Amino acid sequence: SKQYKQLPGFEYIGKQGVYEIYENKYYIPMGFIYDYYFDKEQLGAVDEKIDALYVEALYLTDEQIEKYSKYMEELPLTKKFELTHENYLTACERLQKTACHYFKYDNYGFTAKATVSDTNLMVFSVPYDSGWSATVNGKSVEIEKVQSGFMAVLVPEGEVDIRFSY
Repeated sequence: SKQYKQLPGFEYIGKQGVYEIYENKYYIPMGFIYDYYFDKEQLGAVDEKIDALYVEALYLTDEQIEKYSKYMEELPLTKKFELTHENYLTACERLQKTACHYFKYDNYGFTAKATVSDTNLMVFSVPYDSGWSATVNGKSVEIEKVQSGFMAVLVPEGEVDIRFSY
């Protein structure tokens, strides 16, 4: 139990029998938007710090950069990729602010709703598979494979209703 007390962002809730219960206050919800993207060159430059990079920015292929770079900024080369407790918690808070306010899954996929401040790619930490289809506000949209395996769809500014079906 002492090991969990050291984890950043976890708050002790109480005890149930012999178990201590903690709540993760800094989880990253379903459906979130990054401010920055990075490319394969930046990916190759960080090696062991890939987890820090994925918390900071969205990995896009060259083809995706051509299509979506107008919606986000390239990650500055001067940004440090240190996943300290403070950097991790700050990044989680930033992603939480852009996340869906509604998410529900069913036997056929999931539905999400969000209020989006600017048109951008919304990322879902659900494994990409070619069997998925998606709509945003009732219109079919292309699903992008991002972060080496998750799904993202382009969402417009304003209220959005997103549906993924499998």
